[in-house]
Amino acid sequence: MAHLLIVDDDANTLASLSRAFRMAGHNATVCDNGVRAIELLKSQPFDLIFSDVVMPGKDGLTLLEELRGLDVVTPVVMISGQANIEMAVRATRLGAVDFLEKPLSTEKLLLTVDNVLRLKRLEERDHAARDGAGGAGRSQRNTRVYSRRDRHGKRADRAYPTRTQPEVRWAVHHAELRGRTSGTD
Repeated sequence: MAHLLIVDDDANTLASLSRAFRMAGHNATVCDNGVRAIELLKSQPFDLIFSDVVMPGKDGLTLLEELRGLDVVTPVVMISGQANIEMAVRATRLGAVDFLEKPLSTEKLLLTVDNVLRLKRLEERDHAARDGAGGAGRSQRNTRVYSRRDRHGKRADRAYPTRTQPEVRWAVHHAELRGRTSGTD
């Protein structure tokens, strides 16, 4: 069960997303503006944030920039009914892990939650393994990813890979195989 924050200025969207997530067993907190979202994020942890892009006052991209400045490492999925390529690229560059277009299907939402949380768990395991091994056992492929993070400092740890990157597909595939053979997740 994940604790999700949903930020959208449309009450119907908030209600439908909240209902879908709760029916799937997740806790969903709703918020109708970016200012309130920042307050909520300062007061409690969330596993994942869904934010609309176009909102009055503080829009989703501004919210994403502020989260980056506050060192919030919670993954963010942007949603929009008025999406364009430039908006999606900007959101991704600011650290969004995915960009979904409205109308949203429940199946797509739940799949996105599962994928992002799985990647988050894999990255946490990876960090724990690196910390425990002192960096030993890094493959050449992973060294490239880690050194990129090292050069950019701790903020680069915030960027979760998207589901289309080859390294992530490889890591998820092998983690699933290890889980099946060892009997653990």
